[in-house]
Amino acid sequence: MALPSLPSLGRWGVLLATVGTLYAPTLGYLFYDWWHNADYSHGFFIPPIAAFFLWRKREVLRSLAVRPVFAGIRHTTPSRFREMEISKCLMIYSSDF
Repeated sequence: MALPSLPSLGRWGVLLATVGTLYAPTLGYLFYDWWHNADYSHGFFIPPIAAFFLWRKREVLRSLAVRPVFAGIRHTTPSRFREMEISKCLMIYSSDF
């Protein structure tokens, strides 16, 4: 098995740095809860286990065709419209004062 080329590793590095930067506060809260709350202490095991399952299925995952799936739009679009309507109502209500 050949090692990935340097440009490929560079792209992964940029991706990991970007995701790490964007999710740093959330990951900080997660790690804090995992370390300080006994009910969530199993959280440290979840990322390595998930990575192991992905690694085991890496050949199958590589063979899958990448294509968009629009099935979730029918669920998310109505909620976005409700959210916008609620925001409008709150703005109108708060402007009355």
